[in-house]
Amino acid sequence: MMTCAIPTGRLGKQTLELLFNQRVTTTLIEPGRQLQIEDEASNLTFLFVKPSDVITYVTSGLADIGIVGSDIIEETKADIYELLDLKIGTCQMIVAGLNEKAYLENDHLVVSTKFKNTAKSFFKSRNQTVDIKPLNGSVELAPLIALSDVIVDITETGTTLKENGLKILDKISDVSARLICNQASFYLKKKEMDTFKERLSQ
Repeated sequence: MMTCAIPTGRLGKQTLELLFNQRVTTTLIEPGRQLQIEDEASNLTFLFVKPSDVITYVTSGLADIGIVGSDIIEETKADIYELLDLKIGTCQMIVAGLNEKAYLENDHLVVSTKFKNTAKSFFKSRNQTVDIKPLNGSVELAPLIALSDVIVDITETGTTLKENGLKILDKISDVSARLICNQASFYLKKKEMDTFKERLSQ
């Protein structure tokens, strides 16, 4: 039996629907308040964890496979294998702010984000130095109160940015959910993993 780490929230719901629609599971799993569910029919155990914790469960070997956003993969640079782009949970990693001129012309920027490694790498490629102000929520507020010049965040529609008077100044990357696996499990459970991947690829 393989163990699969599923993110909670909207991406988790999309993932469970995908598993059912692609006949990986024979029933639509509805976890409710349960954090662990064994589905004997599909030979899978599901762990329901915070999206940011999926990689931790996979790298530690507590989960053989997991579903996680490519934004988290890029940020953590974790020692996992990426097996498949699931084409769900799509959005963009962007730079947003109030002043496009300052963004383009300043050699040094103050950046608010929870994606500090991604931000540092991106601005280094632009030959801009940055001072990172770590924020885990309501990041759109930062430029409005002069905490930072710009933010780095993910957005699906851009609505929250517009409602707060922010403009998308740059796109860093496209983001989507990926199927990942533990490196040891990739070899020890390769047959089961290949079957799982093939069903999701159909």
